Amino acid sequence: MTSTHNRRPFFTTKPVGQGTGLGLSTVDAIVRGAGGSIELDSQPGHGTTFSIAWPRSEAAPAALPTAPGPRAPEAASGKRILLVEDVARVRELLATQLSHAGFHVLTAPHGVAALELLDQVDVDLVLSDVVMPQLGGLALSEQVKTRHPQVRYLLMTGYSADAVPGGFSEPVLRKPFTTAELIDVVGRVLGA
Repeated sequence: MTSTHNRRPFFTTKPVGQGTGLGLSTVDAIVRGAGGSIELDSQPGHGTTFSIAWPRSEAAPAALPTAPGPRAPEAASGKRILLVEDVARVRELLATQLSHAGFHVLTAPHGVAALELLDQVDVDLVLSDVVMPQLGGLALSEQVKTRHPQVRYLLMTGYSADAVPGGFSEPVLRKPFTTAELIDVVGRVLGA
């Protein structure tokens, strides 16, 4: 992997304690381990483009699983979840997984929108990302505890462990996670 901007292949622009970036060293190891290659072109003011080439395979593609995904525990099925995630694709995927498991899902792109929904609709659980624009997950959790103390709260994050303070008493779901892990943790938080 080479860069036209910085010759060190693995560095972060994030401040100390704010995560380590995209995990490019992991991506590089996976791609190279599979016999592929990865290149990048980075120009200040114009962004960065990554190109990944995989070796061609003559094998037939594997069939997609046809079995239904994990179901919510009976005691948690039908519970209403407010999913707060700023990345639209992630929000849509998680909402689909939770809906297929038997939960009723409302979504919000950030904490401010989540609080507006919470003032209008009763929910059983807020599932929130930690880092979001306008109002992040930690600040949102404080608002939810104050304004809606009966609502359970679950944080999720792809950042390092120091993104969530040690004194935070609620569970934290670490990204990436599987659908089964998501459904299991949500079910346990809901007391199922």
